[in-house]
Amino acid sequence: MATIKLASNLATDKDGYAHGALSVIETVKTVNQSNGDKRSLMVDNHEVECFELIFDCSNTRNELMTIKTAIFGMTINPEPVKDDKRLGSKTIKVYNKFTTVLLRLNIISKDEIEKARKDITILDVDTITSEFLAIKELPVMFKPQKNAKGFIEPNLLTLEVTGDMPSSDATIEENNQ
Repeated sequence: MATIKLASNLATDKDGYAHGALSVIETVKTVNQSNGDKRSLMVDNHEVECFELIFDCSNTRNELMTIKTAIFGMTINPEPVKDDKRLGSKTIKVYNKFTTVLLRLNIISKDEIEKARKDITILDVDTITSEFLAIKELPVMFKPQKNAKGFIEPNLLTLEVTGDMPSSDATIEENNQ
């Protein structure tokens, strides 16, 4: 028997931003590649290490809605990849996905990026990696967009930190009560 369900829509504020908690994990994803020929039966499956951003947000029925997006390129590139993009009344430089996320999460600054254009050794990769992977339940907001397959994903150019991560001490106290 066919089952009718209600769609789960992401809750947004009056400005079109979704609010939620961001956690970052390191994972391995299986990627499928084909040669592009419709009649070809050859499909190459291989595993790729990546970072996964997990956004826990509310939907319009006040239920938890999880949105995941993967970052496969783990290279910080201080050179913009595209021309400046207009975002509302602002014009911003567009970097690769990983660099954009690090900038938007305040892990690296625009000053560091500008200095790194002349000397990339300014950026401490170990510290950046540990700060990035330490993100757990960080309050953020972003404007949602649809990807090529029609699924909701965050527009990473609009990603903003809206608060501090809950401290591990507070979590331990809650669990003890």
